[in-house]
Amino acid sequence: MKNVKATEVKMYDADLTLKDLEVLAEEIRMILTNGNGMTIEEYINCASSFPLSKLGYRKAKAIQCEVLLESFFPDEVYRILKERVSQYAHYYSNESDKQFMSENAGRGYKWIAKKMYTDSHGVSKQAKRLGLKIQTKLVVMLTPQLLDFIRNHADKGATWISKNSNISVSAVKYHAHKMGITLANPQVQHQYVPEEDAIIKENLDKGSSWVAKKLGRSLDSVVGRAKILHLKFPMVHRGKLRHKFTPEEDKVIASNADKGAAWLSKHMNIPIDSIQGRARIRSIALRITKRKYTDEDNKFIVENLERGIPYLASQFDISVKAMERRVARMNKVVVHESPMEQG
Repeated sequence: MKNVKATEVKMYDADLTLKDLEVLAEEIRMILTNGNGMTIEEYINCASSFPLSKLGYRKAKAIQCEVLLESFFPDEVYRILKERVSQYAHYYSNESDKQFMSENAGRGYKWIAKKMYTDSHGVSKQAKRLGLKIQTKLVVMLTPQLLDFIRNHADKGATWISKNSNISVSAVKYHAHKMGITLANPQVQHQYVPEEDAIIKENLDKGSSWVAKKLGRSLDSVVGRAKILHLKFPMVHRGKLRHKFTPEEDKVIASNADKGAAWLSKHMNIPIDSIQGRARIRSIALRITKRKYTDEDNKFIVENLERGIPYLASQFDISVKAMERRVARMNKVVVHESPMEQG
């Protein structure tokens, strides 16, 4: 390993579950302790002195990229590990990396690259160094029942088959070609029948998204058909009918602008985007509220992440999207002593 100048490290997301992180943490713990029981002082000394080469590429990058991995180690031990790992640019693959790549060679470069916190080029270089052959294209093998399903519904096209069988469109096309089956052209538009026209006319007030889902057609197709019939759907916003504000609601927004859009949205039962848009139209300055998270808040999020984002959002009285942004932000620690080099 070589010391290099401080710079920014590109972070990767291996999309690991909490169970995956628990297994990875146990592997790192076994490397540190050799399976022996230790006091906290011995644990810290071991973290400070063991050869980093034992970690290998994948585990070293996990320490850099996985924020939630910290919850499986004592604070001081993890701080030392992360500090030592960040001081080196080169993490050469060891036997554990070779075994991981060998066991998953059939999954292809992209999958292995994701799980090893790198890109396909980096996997290619490491596989070449280790003498491994990685499958360049992952071919999904289907059961006889799924092959029959493709054969029996070829007239409905690859997209329809994909949606109704949980198989990718590319896999459907590949196996259809292999069986010598010609799939229906998805670009061919089926003619509207009088019954469908009647559904459009009778349900204009429900919005184009609802009608499209009801007919099993695309949104553009339904809107285009309505224009041909000289019909017009009501104004929609993000798939829902736009809220029509009353003068009384405008007064409520103006008189409570200092409480912020989130408070108004909750007490008026109106989407926050609509509240903000109406305030802009009426030139009302809403107070911008931004929650400040304490160390205790962050610790609570880490410890209860397995209970789900909706649960965490309810505990902090914020939206699910706001909690998703917070969790994502906790994973964006990018400044380290050195960059990762795939070699």
